[in-house]
Amino acid sequence: MSLFKSREERQAARRVRQEQREAQQAAEQLLERERLERFMEHEQLLTTAAGIASLDLVCHRDTWLWIYRWCIIWEKTKAKAQDSIRSAAPDDPNVLTVALSGPVLVNIMSRLYWHQKSEDQERRIFGTRFYAAFVAVVSQVDPAAAPGTAVPPVVIDAKAVPAATDEPHAS
Repeated sequence: MSLFKSREERQAARRVRQEQREAQQAAEQLLERERLERFMEHEQLLTTAAGIASLDLVCHRDTWLWIYRWCIIWEKTKAKAQDSIRSAAPDDPNVLTVALSGPVLVNIMSRLYWHQKSEDQERRIFGTRFYAAFVAVVSQVDPAAAPGTAVPPVVIDAKAVPAATDEPHAS
């Protein structure tokens, strides 16, 4: 038995390694393409969100505080966001309705998008859940719709339900 591999065995091993490298590169390219597509979808959602005049967020007070703390980064926006808390559910003072303008909505969605990728478990979980709730509503908005078209509220917490007297805001 020879300690050295034959020329054919070395070439076969080289081909296998080359095929493995090519497969790895193809997988990495596919992942990168998928990441780019997701980011482009996110950018389109932000463009749509920017055109929304007002959208109601219905959530628990603690949820709003988390979003306010982790997603709203500009002081002027923070003041406007706090002023936009319009109502609470009559039967539960911990359920808030917050009217969000397009710029505030873009700010929140941008931050939530990146929180989904956070190494911090809490931020990643909340970022993913909250971002999905915003996407579910914003993706239904038609940017070409006539002004005054109703936009449904974003409802995050399972118990939070919009009050029957509140009308959805126009886009």
